[in-house]
Amino acid sequence: MRKNKEISLACFLLILGIAVSLISGMIIIQSDRARLYYVMDESFDTIKSRIVRWNNYEVGDRTKSEVRLLDKAKELSRCLKREEASDALLEQYAYEQRLDGILVTDADNVPTYGWGEIDESVWDEFLNNDVSYDASHYPENSYATRMDIGGSQYDFAIVSRQDQAGCVAVLSEKREIFAKDEISIQTLLDDFIFELKGTAVIASGDEIISTNDEELKGKCLQDWLKMSAEDFGELNQTRNLIRLTINGRHLCGDVRRVEGYDIYIFFPEVKVYSTFIMTESFGIILYVLACILFLFLRYKQEEKNREKSAEQLRTISSISRVYSFVLLIDLGTDSWKVLKSADKMESALSQGSDVKYMLKRYAEHVLTEAYQEDFLRFSDMADMAARVAGKTYVSCVMEEKNAKWEQLFFVPQKYDEDGKLQEVIFLCRDVSTEKKKEIHYQNSLRRSVEHAERASVAKTDFLRRMSHDIRTPINGIKGMIEISRYYAGDEEKQEECRQKIVSASSFLLDLVNNVLDMNKLESGQVRLEQKPFDLLELFRETVSLVEVQAVECQVDFQVDVCKGVHWNVLGSPLHLRQILQNIMSNAIKYNREGGTVHVSVEETGSTRKMVIFVFTCQDTGLGMSEEFQKRAFEPFAQENASARTSYAGTGLGLPIAKELTEKMGGSIHFTSQQGQGTTFTIELRFKLADHVEDKEDSEDQDIRLDGIHVLLVEDNDLNMEIAQFILENAGAAVTKAWNGQEAVDCFLQSEGGTYDIILMDIMMPVMDGLDAARCIRALDRSDAKSVPIFAITANAFSDDKERSYKAGMNEHISKPIIKKDLLRIMKKYIPK
Repeated sequence: MRKNKEISLACFLLILGIAVSLISGMIIIQSDRARLYYVMDESFDTIKSRIVRWNNYEVGDRTKSEVRLLDKAKELSRCLKREEASDALLEQYAYEQRLDGILVTDADNVPTYGWGEIDESVWDEFLNNDVSYDASHYPENSYATRMDIGGSQYDFAIVSRQDQAGCVAVLSEKREIFAKDEISIQTLLDDFIFELKGTAVIASGDEIISTNDEELKGKCLQDWLKMSAEDFGELNQTRNLIRLTINGRHLCGDVRRVEGYDIYIFFPEVKVYSTFIMTESFGIILYVLACILFLFLRYKQEEKNREKSAEQLRTISSISRVYSFVLLIDLGTDSWKVLKSADKMESALSQGSDVKYMLKRYAEHVLTEAYQEDFLRFSDMADMAARVAGKTYVSCVMEEKNAKWEQLFFVPQKYDEDGKLQEVIFLCRDVSTEKKKEIHYQNSLRRSVEHAERASVAKTDFLRRMSHDIRTPINGIKGMIEISRYYAGDEEKQEECRQKIVSASSFLLDLVNNVLDMNKLESGQVRLEQKPFDLLELFRETVSLVEVQAVECQVDFQVDVCKGVHWNVLGSPLHLRQILQNIMSNAIKYNREGGTVHVSVEETGSTRKMVIFVFTCQDTGLGMSEEFQKRAFEPFAQENASARTSYAGTGLGLPIAKELTEKMGGSIHFTSQQGQGTTFTIELRFKLADHVEDKEDSEDQDIRLDGIHVLLVEDNDLNMEIAQFILENAGAAVTKAWNGQEAVDCFLQSEGGTYDIILMDIMMPVMDGLDAARCIRALDRSDAKSVPIFAITANAFSDDKERSYKAGMNEHISKPIIKKDLLRIMKKYIPK
């Protein structure tokens, strides 16, 4: 069957190729013929115009020659009247007038004198007619003509004698001697060029008079056509093209009679049908190549289909080992074949003769009642082809009566030549484990949604009270300013106001920092450090900071440093300080007046490379309710928010501490009882460090910037004033610029080395700080590459720092500016 199909396809392609070739050939041949007729008509018209031109020239030349010859004859007649006729006289006259012959006759037309080596037959043919008689007896008559005699042309003239009765005849032989600008019948076609490289011949009878083919000049038609003019005339009976074969060359053309001449024009058929030959040859080659390519691609496709069929068989064999049962269902014959059977299928397979009944029996015996109708719709073979169209398979998950879950598949297996589905594979796989995991995941997802909803409620509550948390310190700052103005001369009151302004602004800064820290943790932007530090020293520094808060809140703050040996560790001291400070601050903040906070640190285990520390913070504060303990680590969660103090927390301290602890690979737990207090336990692992570099005690020193010239770039007047005050108070000289473009201009206009440091804001008009830094770094100056550039900006995220460093900046300092931190960082870049 496949062989017959291939033969039919080959015959179809052959017939199609022949049909296309014939149709296109006929069209191209008609086009070539139309072109031939056009060229041939143009050629005949051109040759005709040349012959007419030559005839006009010939008639004029003959008339002039005959008139001149008559004048010479009359002059000789007058001369004979004056002088006696003699042979010498005739010879002299012939020489002077360039005549070839002279004859003088008497009244009986008998020659009496003559001159010239002219055959008597020439004179006889001319004189044996009535013209000599008329000329001798009628003096007023004269006669001149041109005659072809013996293959030569002669011009004759005859007049009557004036001295006596008789006549005078003169002749001149016509010679083909032409100037360059004159024409002849033989040269008419010398410069004639055909578009199709044809041959043109002007003939008179069998004689070729003129041609554009040098090889035919001087020959006759018999030599060229291999037939006489008469035979050719019999051949040319119609207007159709004449086809000849001459010396193995196939020619086609036509012959026409023009002005008494036969004009032959023939063209090589190769040139006439060159378009047809080239187009058909190229078309045949292209068609053959296309057929070869088509057959090759078809062969490849069939090869892929065979490979696919083999792969499907291998797949069936493989999946038989994975699935609990496998059936091959033939839709055409409404039958099935068992590739792998299972005990639960025996009842369904042993009864019934069609696929629909078999599947119904399977649903009734195996599946739970809730899924039977769904399975029957899923397994309906009537629309199976539509459901699997364009798909690898269709599947569903059903529950069995034995409490197991099975995933059922219908996989398209075979299609007929028309693309109609013929066979499908029915598969069954036990997915009980996966289904249980899915149910567990859905339950977890449901809990996550509930958790997210609680977080959303907490966040909404946070936003509702954020207005109060922000407005309270702002109101305090503005109020303290008004009070300080009222007590302008009271220095003690002024100091009290300043302290309260600092406290309120610190709370605002902590509020913003906590929100930003939580955002960075949730977005994964926090990057932990791995640098050596003294853990005991960091613990004591944190305690000393928190003790001040404990004193203000009248809380007894107790510290216990238990046993510990390996204090030099590798880690992220900044984030560890943040964890401890959040936990300790909360213990103080949510304590009662006169309460106690007890903190401790203890090394609980170590290896050669690792050490474990446990931090404990126990307070006698308000404690937490059992309900709140479940969501204590959720962002923005706070208990009894209505009872908060003026500057209470944001509900972010514990979530931040938990996230950072887990990022560091540790754990955080707490126990709490409402009204009695809370105990937090933090366990962290650290790598051991060989040694810790001693800190420079620079924070306690008065850092000076004497002799340092700073280019300060800031678009905000208040920020400019604050930064200028800090720098000039430390002894630095300051040049101000209000946007990035001014900063670039100031640097360009300065001499090399003028500025020691550039402090650059980021968000500015005209040109921002990042572009300004790039422009400065790109300048062709040595100090442009080396001058330190600091970003002084309110953009405090890690990607903001990345952009600053990529722009060529050395440091990224977040606002608000802390004097000691700014001066300490600047000191690192000042040459000692």
